[in-house]
Amino acid sequence: MKTIFTCLVLLTFQLSVSASELFVRINKPGSFYAMLGLQTHYNNSNVFRFFDLPQGINDLKVYYNNTSDLFWSGTVNLDYNERVVCEIDANGNLIVIQRQMMNIINWYTSTPQQGSYGSYNNQFYGNNSPDNSGYYEFIKLLKAESFDSGKLEKAKNYASKTMLSAGQISEIAGTFSFDSNRLDWAKYAYQYCFDKQNYFLLKPTFSFTSNYTSLEEFINK
Repeated sequence: MKTIFTCLVLLTFQLSVSASELFVRINKPGSFYAMLGLQTHYNNSNVFRFFDLPQGINDLKVYYNNTSDLFWSGTVNLDYNERVVCEIDANGNLIVIQRQMMNIINWYTSTPQQGSYGSYNNQFYGNNSPDNSGYYEFIKLLKAESFDSGKLEKAKNYASKTMLSAGQISEIAGTFSFDSNRLDWAKYAYQYCFDKQNYFLLKPTFSFTSNYTSLEEFINK
């Protein structure tokens, strides 16, 4: 009985000190691998998920796959039982997308606590994507706006505070009446898009091909 109790105490202690998570995406062309503590992750998606991390300062290093040269090195501060979702852009800037407290149920199950996740959807979470109710309420607000100028101001303000998928940016573009405003929005929102490879989804929203061509030229620069 004493042995079982001791094991339970040790298990509880282990969960409490190593239950945080880090999801990081490298938003730069190329192939990378990432190291954090004793964990090293390799894949072709440039999205790395680290589990069972201690709270506090964690050292993260990202290397090029083909040469093992260092691309990025820095620290991420994790709170107790917290999932941090972040992105490292092509210029080496670390952008924290989301911080979400976790419910640690047992040694094999952890779930995000109920609450607002913003609009950073299934790029990280797959079929278990967060509730996007805040985003849908914003779309309702946008559609109720009478003029494109008001929509554009609200949309830019919203984008500056979150990360959006190409599909969401396309949906917002579809609320504008004029191509010129769609183009203005699409150019502005590009910096806040986490799946830039899917930006082609905006093409059907434009009435004139020349405007989409202008967007492509902007992106290529």
